[in-house]
Amino acid sequence: MRIASILENLKTEKRIAITPEIAKKYISLGIEVSLSENYGIHLGIKDEEYKKLGASILKDEKEIITNTDILAQLSLLDENKNSLLKENQTFIGVLNPYDNKDKISNLVKKKY
Repeated sequence: MRIASILENLKTEKRIAITPEIAKKYISLGIEVSLSENYGIHLGIKDEEYKKLGASILKDEKEIITNTDILAQLSLLDENKNSLLKENQTFIGVLNPYDNKDKISNLVKKKY
């Protein structure tokens, strides 16, 4: 099983869904962790910290999204990235349902 996360839109969200401590816990459970390049650099977390734990750091966000079982984010993806989600893929995040009702309804219809 693979869990992944890509960098949030830093204009609206500075937090990250997978800290090194969380990555360590997932990896200890046998879950593969994939993150986008420079995932936590804005918080002072270097890619090397994740790599030392066994996480994969990838440049291509499309590859990350399409090759994961679970995508953990703090907010919804941009519309162009939503289309990369596969049927029955798990998407976890703080989705703000009151402001994003239509976007979430569209995701549910597609069985994401």
